[in-house]
Amino acid sequence: MNISAGTLFVAFVALVGVLLVGGIGASIWFLVWANRSDSPRAARIRHLLGGSDKKREDGAKAIHWLGEEKVLRREAANAFAATRRLRHAPTDPLLLSRVLSFPQTFPGGGPATVEDVITWEDHGRSVMVATFILEASPIREDRNTYTALMIDASDLRLPPFHITGETFVHKGLFSGSDIDFADDAAFSDRYHLESSDDVALRALFTPAVRTAFVEVGNCHLECVSSTLTFRELEQTTVRGYELFVDDSLKLYHAMTR
Repeated sequence: MNISAGTLFVAFVALVGVLLVGGIGASIWFLVWANRSDSPRAARIRHLLGGSDKKREDGAKAIHWLGEEKVLRREAANAFAATRRLRHAPTDPLLLSRVLSFPQTFPGGGPATVEDVITWEDHGRSVMVATFILEASPIREDRNTYTALMIDASDLRLPPFHITGETFVHKGLFSGSDIDFADDAAFSDRYHLESSDDVALRALFTPAVRTAFVEVGNCHLECVSSTLTFRELEQTTVRGYELFVDDSLKLYHAMTR
């Protein structure tokens, strides 16, 4: 049986199309499963991709209309502050000068604004939660919106450090700068930890502190001049604020006992 070159070409194109569609479908299924599944394997995949392995039911919507995040966040910030009897202000321009001190936490080279500033004191130390809106660069319109919690612990003289969930990128490109604990695989495999003062950092991250970080599940924290700055994506629900603040304070208290 003779098969023409044209027929073979059509068959080849059809096969490639089937494989392409099948690959796209399998990829979509995999991402949906990894995002929604409660299995430990899905949690691990989320973590390695840069997400949170600990699913937090905060009631946030998955998709928002244009500008809806800001409206929901403003309402949630006001309600959270009122529930805990904390001070709330629409903005505080003086906070913007602090952004430049935290290059790992607030990336971006363009203009920045700060909104929904909530303040209080914890054992004599000032605590602030605010939303920082950062432009990607002076010439691009991309914006990154974060909710951050800052604690002034300058009296403790903490070592400078940066800790975040360890992703495939960290394992592949930045493994040389990662500080690991040989006797604590659970912590070391979960977090990427950097510091210019290895000795002081290891003294700070006691077994109890490392256990607290593992229990929280995921965290982005930078310490500069003994100011601790926790960061998450923009919070849009009261429950989101509660979980973020409570998890951050749990880690802060573990490190400052």
